[in-house]
Amino acid sequence: MGVVGMGIRGRMYAAIAQALPEVELTGVCDIAEDARLAAADEFAVPVFEDVQTMCEQAGPEAVVIATPDFAHVGPTLAAIEAGRHVLVEKPLATEVDAARRICDAAEAAGIRGMVAFENHWNPPLSAMKSAAEAGQLGELVSCNSQLDDRIDVPTEYLRWLGRSSPGWFLMSHTVELAGWIAGQRPVEVQARGHTGVLSALGLETYDAIHAVVVFDGGMVGSFSSCWVLPRSLPLAFQFRHEMVGTGGSARADLTDQMLHLAAERYEHPATIGVTMGGSLSSPPALMFAEFVRALAEGRDPPCPLGDGLLNVAAIAAIHSSIETRRAVEVRV
Repeated sequence: MGVVGMGIRGRMYAAIAQALPEVELTGVCDIAEDARLAAADEFAVPVFEDVQTMCEQAGPEAVVIATPDFAHVGPTLAAIEAGRHVLVEKPLATEVDAARRICDAAEAAGIRGMVAFENHWNPPLSAMKSAAEAGQLGELVSCNSQLDDRIDVPTEYLRWLGRSSPGWFLMSHTVELAGWIAGQRPVEVQARGHTGVLSALGLETYDAIHAVVVFDGGMVGSFSSCWVLPRSLPLAFQFRHEMVGTGGSARADLTDQMLHLAAERYEHPATIGVTMGGSLSSPPALMFAEFVRALAEGRDPPCPLGDGLLNVAAIAAIHSSIETRRAVEVRV
């Protein structure tokens, strides 16, 4: 296994790979020299500046793409061209044409691909999916989803987010999640966005996006994402997701992470959706393990690249709706 991008997510994947006995981490890749040096020290594996060289010299059978949102396409296509299966962070791309190129290239090369929609392995949300499949909610007609970040996420932790948006970084999670739970595809969106807070700090991106999404089974979803929440909040994000049907409703609130810690300061330490010390019980670790298992068994993994393409089309339509102030059809 090779990993491209030695930021927060890339180092997480590398740690998971080294914790799985059936996986060998053969190399990692990053364009930044300081990131390569740190990775060589942390993981004690060969480090590379480009994907092609890593594939040629380290010989991974599969590659994880954990670069920033805007930088998924080049490394993914390079890995596919080298004949490697790919696990790509969401969003698959930030343009529909680019996402389609990835899908077409993978199909032509016989490559298995997966998009990192890790909430499929998030226990409360996985349970919500099970309830929907069991018919406990009836016909799903409405969804309300809120996923936000504190302002220090784009301004301090991930400065590259100035080249992304709450749509690409956050709403790509929630729109896909709603469609997966309901078994429905997004077909039309209407959205509005706010700018000003982050642009005043030198980050030319939206502060907040609100979108209404219509799905092909008739469900209507309301989605909101911002990343200008105050630093005083005890957790870096807040996440609430509700599905309503003709037979019932289900609501998950992951905001307090089920742990309230009061010491020198009051906080809600992250307990869901993170990997600590190579733990294999977190959603990303479970997702990664399923990717590995699918490849070992010679089958297509869940969350295929085509689902990533649809997700890109939905988020692109949201941005188009903001710009045109009109309803926009989701087109792949």
